[in-house]
Amino acid sequence: MSRPRIAVVIPKPHYEREFCAEARNILNSFADITLNEKELVFGEEEKTDSIKDADGVITGWGDSGLTKKNIEGAQKLRIIGVIGSSVKLVQPEFAMDKGIAVVNTAQAIGDSAAEYALALILVSLKDIILFNQWMKVEKKWVPEDRNGADLSNKTVGIIGLGAIGRKVARLLSGFGARVLAYDPYFPAEKALEIGVEMVALDQLLSRSQVITIHSGMTSETLHLIGEKELNMIQKNALLVNTARADIIDEEALAKKLKEGKFKAAIDVFHQEPLAEDSPLRSLDNVILTPHRAGATEDTYRRIGISIAADFRLFFEGKPPKNALLKEQLSRMT
Repeated sequence: MSRPRIAVVIPKPHYEREFCAEARNILNSFADITLNEKELVFGEEEKTDSIKDADGVITGWGDSGLTKKNIEGAQKLRIIGVIGSSVKLVQPEFAMDKGIAVVNTAQAIGDSAAEYALALILVSLKDIILFNQWMKVEKKWVPEDRNGADLSNKTVGIIGLGAIGRKVARLLSGFGARVLAYDPYFPAEKALEIGVEMVALDQLLSRSQVITIHSGMTSETLHLIGEKELNMIQKNALLVNTARADIIDEEALAKKLKEGKFKAAIDVFHQEPLAEDSPLRSLDNVILTPHRAGATEDTYRRIGISIAADFRLFFEGKPPKNALLKEQLSRMT
C-alpha cells in the first residue's frame, strides 16, 4: 500500500519550531513529507501547485491558510491540519462539504493558555508586578498599607467554557474559589460536574470578584463586554482577557480603567503590536503582555506531536482525536 503524501505549507522556520524531533519522526514513520523550504508564505498559485498531489496538508501559525482554489486544486486531499485553534483561514465548511477532515491543536495549546490566565490572576491579585517595580526601579520598600488579595474563596467568573475555560475551572478548584460561568452553548449539568455554576452574563459580571475571558471570537461575542457590561463589574474586581481582543470594547475598557474602578490584565489587543501611544500603557491598574498566553516551549512540542498523531490515526482509518465537527464552526474563532 502506498504511503500518503503530506504537504507542510507553513514556512520553514515555523516547521522547525513547531515540529520537534518526535513529531517529525511520527510523520516520517507513515507518510512522505514535502516542506515549504522558504522563509516566506507561499503565494496562491505556488501553494496550489505544492499541494496538488497531497493527501494531507498542514498549515497554521505563520501561514495564510488555504483558499477554495487551493482546495479545489488538491483532488486527493482528505485531511487538513491547523497549527493553532482558529481554522477560519482554511475554509473549513467548504472543505468539510467535500468530505475533507479538519483538525486543530486547541487542546495542545489549552494547558499553557489556562496556566497563563491563572498566572495573570495571581500576579494581579498579589500586586507582584508593582512590588517588583518598587524594589528594582523605585529602590523602595513597599508601604505596609499596600497589600494584595487572595484567590482563595473568591468568586471567579469564566466567560466561555471551551477547552481552555474548562481547564481554568479545574485549576481554580484547587484554590477553593467559587466558579461561575457564562456560555450559552455549554450544558448546565455538565458544568456542575466540574464544579461550575452557569449564570447569565449580567449575573457573572456583577457577582464575580475575578472575571476571565475564554470565548472564541464570533459575531455573537464581538464587543460582548462593552460600556454597559463594564459598568456592571464590581469595584476593585479584576478583569482578565487572554482570549480575543474584540470580545471587549477596548476604548470603553481604557476609559473605565482610567476611572480606577477595577483592575485588568490583558494579553490580546485590537491592534497588535499595541500602539506606543495606547492609553492602556500609561495605566497603573492594568498588566499588559504581548499575546503570549499559549506560547511556551512545551506548547510548541505538544502542537506538532498532536497534529502528527492525528494524521497517523486518520491514515490508519481511525478517528483523529482533534477532528472538528461542522456544527462547532459557528462558535469558533
